[in-house]
Amino acid sequence: MKLITLNTWGGKLLNPLLEFVRKYSQDVDIFCFQEMYRAPFD
Repeated sequence: MKLITLNTWGGKLLNPLLEFVRKYSQDVDIFCFQEMYRAPFD
């Protein structure tokens, strides 16, 4: 099983992201899209 996890940068690079998914969709079983923002620690 192949899993790819990506930070999507809030969709700022949507077209390259979609191209990436199209390119690897035949070989990857799961794409996990996530966001990582800077936040102060309390």
